[in-house]
Amino acid sequence: MLKCRYKEAIAVCCILITMAQASCGPNGTSDFPESTPSSSNMSGIISSVTSSEPGESGYTAPKSTTGTETQTTVPVVTSSPTSSSQVPPVEKAQDFYVSAKNGSDKNAGSRNAPFLTIARAMQNAKPGSTIYIMNGTYYETIKPVSGEANKPVTITAMPGQSPVCTPTVPYTGEWKKYKDNIYVADFSNIKNSINTANAQIFVDGEAMVEARYPNMGPYLSQIMDSPRAIAQAGTNENTIVTPDSIPQDIEGATVVVWPGEDGVAGWYAFTSPVASVSGNTVKLTKKLNRPENYIGLNAFSPVAGNPFWITGALSLLDAPGEYYYDSANSKMYLYMPKGDSPSSYSITVRGSSSYAVDAKGGYHIAIKGIRFYGGGIYMKGANNCRVENCSVRFADHQYASDYASRRLESSTMVTGDNNYITKSRFGPTAFNGITLGGNNVRFTDNIVQSSNYCGADFAGVYLLKSTNLEISHNTVKDSGRENIYFITETTFDQCVIRNNYIASHARLNSDCGAVYTWKTNGNGTTRIYNNFVDCGTKTPNGTMGKHFDGLYLDNYCSGFIVDHNIVVGGTVGLRTNLSNADTLYANNTVIGSEYGYGIYGYPSEQAKTNNTRFYNNLFVDVKTDLNYNATENGAAKSYIGKLINGAVPVPFTKSQRVLSSNNFSGISIITNGANQYQPVNGSEAIDGGIKLPGITDGYLGTAPDAGAIEKGGSMFAYGASWK
Repeated sequence: MLKCRYKEAIAVCCILITMAQASCGPNGTSDFPESTPSSSNMSGIISSVTSSEPGESGYTAPKSTTGTETQTTVPVVTSSPTSSSQVPPVEKAQDFYVSAKNGSDKNAGSRNAPFLTIARAMQNAKPGSTIYIMNGTYYETIKPVSGEANKPVTITAMPGQSPVCTPTVPYTGEWKKYKDNIYVADFSNIKNSINTANAQIFVDGEAMVEARYPNMGPYLSQIMDSPRAIAQAGTNENTIVTPDSIPQDIEGATVVVWPGEDGVAGWYAFTSPVASVSGNTVKLTKKLNRPENYIGLNAFSPVAGNPFWITGALSLLDAPGEYYYDSANSKMYLYMPKGDSPSSYSITVRGSSSYAVDAKGGYHIAIKGIRFYGGGIYMKGANNCRVENCSVRFADHQYASDYASRRLESSTMVTGDNNYITKSRFGPTAFNGITLGGNNVRFTDNIVQSSNYCGADFAGVYLLKSTNLEISHNTVKDSGRENIYFITETTFDQCVIRNNYIASHARLNSDCGAVYTWKTNGNGTTRIYNNFVDCGTKTPNGTMGKHFDGLYLDNYCSGFIVDHNIVVGGTVGLRTNLSNADTLYANNTVIGSEYGYGIYGYPSEQAKTNNTRFYNNLFVDVKTDLNYNATENGAAKSYIGKLINGAVPVPFTKSQRVLSSNNFSGISIITNGANQYQPVNGSEAIDGGIKLPGITDGYLGTAPDAGAIEKGGSMFAYGASWK
């Protein structure tokens, strides 16, 4: 950690130099120069780990693994300041105004004579135009025209106002009482414009819950805390045995189950229609099994103890906030959250489009201050674009998705070059909270919450192949699987994940990391640092799986730097698997995890695990420092060792993995007050670490401390700056 003034001066100089650099898009200089690539690598210099300025870089993995000091080269990833004062002056074109309350598309589009629709404004917009959206709800997909260099097209809320845009379809017809507190409506007149496969219904913009067992609260936003039933004895790949009596007439409903070999939630949710019900025994129409063996265990066949729910039958409609759509007869059944009639509320249904904004392939576009629901901001292949002060709720919807459904896309997707997303909120959503990728991308000061409620292979922030990407000062929490995910089998170059609050992942699935990747190359320049990772605890109702780890680099990863993070709770604080190489875990503090380190995989892969290093880490109140588990061909081999003295569990040799004696366990730290997460006076961790150029520069005392925060230093800032 850097705390010396001269280091700060150097960092400032680097930033000033890069401010003069231009990042170019399809039409020249970027309108949003927050993302500026580095023109060169600089040795031995890295910005302060407590700095709020963008631009820190990855740490090049050292090749030497002997001695007390390791020499390294640290390239600097730079970016220009995010101040609006740095944006080049805009050449203004005609501005237009839109009002859902008193506009007309026959008007001139002026402030006193606004258009009715955003689409009409887009017909008139040209590079440099600003479209001001007044209060109201706009039932349309925004399709922006592109701007030019220094002439962006901006779609923004009227100052002081908060308009809503949604691709959902309003229903304004009659509601009749069906029985009790349930009402029914005929959707025949809108059936061709709604998503009949997922006819999700919204009441005043809030998503309701499809009829299900077991019941949950009245709003879908509560789904991560919703109960799941637990499969009983007799459950197998063809059968689910329920713990309670359920309606017998639910043929065709969908069973959603999380198979796991030891009776806990597994990797993914599997689905099957119901064939028949007899008592508490539910027969399935398809076999829920996959033939593959994973580490000698069949983890894809339901067994007793697995969590599940059942959804999609009229007889399950028995609680406030639930609905059921009879697609054959175009009938919507709804039990309002308060049990009253839907007639006095705004009722909308998910439309055939999942895009609230469709700017695919666009450039020089800014979206500001608009609330979206029922669809996402889709900017695939877009360049020089900006999203600011927006919210995106329920962008995608699907209650469950089978294992094979791993998807790279979601309805909220920003990929391309020189894009900037800030001060926006994403989620809840069934798939990825947001998908990001490209060159010179900045995602900073955002909130991403309750992503992947379908329990498949999605994440809060899903990262595609990128260069000079920065994920910083965000709050990312409550995801079904991972909170932040690097896509597999690709290379990330000069990317940083820093100063984020990353909390409560694995809400529906098992074997997940708060930050996770598999078979991914960080190129020696991708760095994960200064993050506060709060893994939480396993909940009584089984809403977390067996493994919910902190920072997790799965098999075949390489070239990552993981340093100066604080990890609290979870199964394993720092996890790496066999066959990983050239990765550094340094100066992390792990508190209250079951294990400090976790190393798992196939014994045959040990020889490939080269130059994976653990230095200067601090473990507080962990069950044991290391869990080493290697399983192959159905035979498990477990080795538990203490790292205080640098002991290495057989057969994992020091030539394959360097464990420094400068890893400490059981050391007390300060967890409140002004000196949070620092070692207490007299701790072995003080001056107990080794020097790692570019990582421990600016240490206080005679040597670096172990752990994330130096004694006498400052706690780093983390998370979004707003709520």
